Amino acid sequence: MIGKRQLLAGQVLVVLGMGLGVAGHASADPINVNSTGVGAAGTVDPNYVVVTSASPVFPGPSVFVASSIPSAYVPNDAASKWIDLAADANTNLAPGTYEYRTTFDLSGLDPSTAVLTGGWASDNGASILLNGVPTGDALGAIEFAGLTPFNITSGFQPGVNTLDFLVINDTGSNGGSSPSALRVQISGTASVPEPAMGLLGLAVLAPMLAGRRGRGR
Repeated sequence: MIGKRQLLAGQVLVVLGMGLGVAGHASADPINVNSTGVGAAGTVDPNYVVVTSASPVFPGPSVFVASSIPSAYVPNDAASKWIDLAADANTNLAPGTYEYRTTFDLSGLDPSTAVLTGGWASDNGASILLNGVPTGDALGAIEFAGLTPFNITSGFQPGVNTLDFLVINDTGSNGGSSPSALRVQISGTASVPEPAMGLLGLAVLAPMLAGRRGRGR
């Protein structure tokens, strides 16, 4: 027959086996990241700023939900809208770099499981940086008639992350300034880490051993 000590030893081994498990992941949760153009036309977009501007007239940091856009741009819709340093995106801006920025927080989520997907357009060419590192996503000089898909699966960090869109405004046909704007439609997911199985194992083992000591007195 199996003695009580052998039975308890077996139970302990089972629980310790549970304790060797590593943390898992629950189903993916949405990331709180915003598309451009939240709010009414002509108002300041609360989720994006310009941290670098080539225009002395429009230095930022505030950007506006475009109240009007050039006819060549993909039309605004309910999912996202064009943003610009001027409320009217037909306004000419100086040639050069315009760095649009938004942030999102991954606190409580596993950065290694984060994914951002969406579509974007710009006037003129543009590139995306996540936490200061290029993602490899880029647009050419005239890719503003439709949204180009993007998919970011790496480069995330715990806590607050920074997403930059570097828009390069080319010299206009008049040899000077020309319209320039950005549009981003974006969403994302990341998993919530589950507690390590080791904690569950200790929770089960502690009362088991306490009961054994009580009976031995």
